[in-house]
Amino acid sequence: MRIAVCEDEKVIRESIAEKIYIRYPKSQIVQFEKGGQLLRELEGIDIVFLDILLEDMNGLEVAKRIREKNQDITIIFITAYEKYVYDAFDVRAFQFLVKPIDSVKFYKVLQSAVDNIQIKDRKEEPFTIIKKGHSTYKIYHHQIHFAEVLGRRIKLHTVEGIHEFNGKLAELEDSLGSSFYRIHRSFLVNLNYISSYDAVEVTLDHGQQLVIAQKKYPNFVQAYLQFMKNKGLKL
Repeated sequence: MRIAVCEDEKVIRESIAEKIYIRYPKSQIVQFEKGGQLLRELEGIDIVFLDILLEDMNGLEVAKRIREKNQDITIIFITAYEKYVYDAFDVRAFQFLVKPIDSVKFYKVLQSAVDNIQIKDRKEEPFTIIKKGHSTYKIYHHQIHFAEVLGRRIKLHTVEGIHEFNGKLAELEDSLGSSFYRIHRSFLVNLNYISSYDAVEVTLDHGQQLVIAQKKYPNFVQAYLQFMKNKGLKL
């Protein structure tokens, strides 16, 4: 998660950044003194704390330009003047913090913004629906380590445990997409979890080893290397 703080008063800017770090130490926090600097560095930003009265330009204008480039960034305005509250709605501001910023209020707004992003991410994340008896389960693709077929039964090995249900591995393969590869007639593996492989087997991050069918090995290597390349990783 990348969070920006755009505030021309250094003490306030650093105080906000410190508060964010205390709650989310693994987040990437970037600080800007001017709106123009922020607009040049929008790539990858999830949340921005934006002062309305900046030295180089009005924060509302900065927000309008942000919206021209990105509709998804969460904008939280900070200012000493409550009269700007209604103007903030024009650029779909998420929240409005009035200086001096109350810490309790700040953390509530920050938590709400993060929760909102996570909910939105989950809505966009691919998932598969499986049925076990009279129950239905929603399994996100990133949770799946691998699937194996035993007769007419599929065992879906996930981060939360094993789901066993009736089905065909070929149909599951079609629904899961390019992040998964059929390394054997019995195994469908999530390429994200592979830690190593050779011509005989693949080893997953948690230590599980799965046999590779000899005839599938060349195509598997090609698919895996392309998968890693698409993720921007070099092998």
